Parts: sequence; C-alpha cells; structure tokens
Amino acid sequence: MVVYGASATSEALRGGLGCNCNNTAQGSVTLRNGATSTFTLTGSSVSAGATCDPDGAGAQTSCDFVDSGRDKNRYNITILYAWLDSTTVKHALPGEMLARRP
Repeated sequence: MVVYGASATSEALRGGLGCNCNNTAQGSVTLRNGATSTFTLTGSSVSAGATCDPDGAGAQTSCDFVDSGRDKNRYNITILYAWLDSTTVKHALPGEMLARRP
C-alpha cells in the first residue's frame, strides 16, 4: 500500500477539533507486506467549514499538545492510503485512539 498521509484531531492538540494535525510535508510512504513506518504529525490544516485560530493569533501552523485536564485523551485519526495496484484511487481510514499525554 501507499500511505499518503495521516491526520489527527483532539481537544488535547492545539487548535482542538477545528484543526487537523498532519504530516503533509513528509510525502507518501510505500509499505509492503510486514513493513511498518512512523508518521510524525507536525503541521496543521483547517477542516472544512472550521476556523483554525485557537488563540486569536492567526492560523495554526504547528501541532502542539495542550493540557486538556484529563488523564486520557481521545484522538480522531484518519489515514489516507491507496493499494499498489491502483494508486489513483485513494481511501480514507478513520479511527480513534485513547492515549495519555506524552
């Protein structure tokens, strides 16, 4: 498969649910059977119809953790990928994760 990107939203990320923290600058990664890869969420983008201006200082450009006051936080994650035999047809795989703040 070819992974084109990963994104996440959470109350525990700067910008909250209106911003997608993503890895668009890292480009795509080809994964064959048994291969793994790590994606670092470094940038941000605005979700459709949302404003990504969490502190009134302008558009959000980084993906920073904030203190949500919770022991665990929920992260909504989406992975954009395509199969190697049809790389022009992209799929979005949504999911969620519960994790403690690093």
